[in-house]
Amino acid sequence: METILASIASGVLSGSLVGILTLRFHYKNLYADTVSKNRMEWINNFREEVSTIIATLKSSKNYSKGNHIYEAEKAKAKLLTRLNQNTSKNGNEYNDVLAEVLAKLNFDQIEDDLDDTVDILIDLTRKILEPEWRRVKREAKGKE
Repeated sequence: METILASIASGVLSGSLVGILTLRFHYKNLYADTVSKNRMEWINNFREEVSTIIATLKSSKNYSKGNHIYEAEKAKAKLLTRLNQNTSKNGNEYNDVLAEVLAKLNFDQIEDDLDDTVDILIDLTRKILEPEWRRVKREAKGKE
């Protein structure tokens, strides 16, 4: 009888242990998947907003004002709210510079020579998004 009880207790204990370890493993995977998915969405939205601003700047002479300026201002506001104020993390050191460039943009009075501004926006966007993209890849591998 003791052997049967010991076998049952051992089975329950090992089953519980396996269950706990499985839940922990699935939770880590679910967490990594969720964080990676949200980070990719953030990256894609960031790109889209920068693209809206650049398109408005580059094609401002061809469009009538109004909705395009509204969309560019909206994208600018979204970008400014997405930027992390903690500049100590890798990639965040460019956030202040991007915020300054965005703050100086006036879509009502767009200058003729915007190539430098567009190049700066593209360069800063790449520098901000590159560490984020590396983080997504690490998270997908379960290393972060």
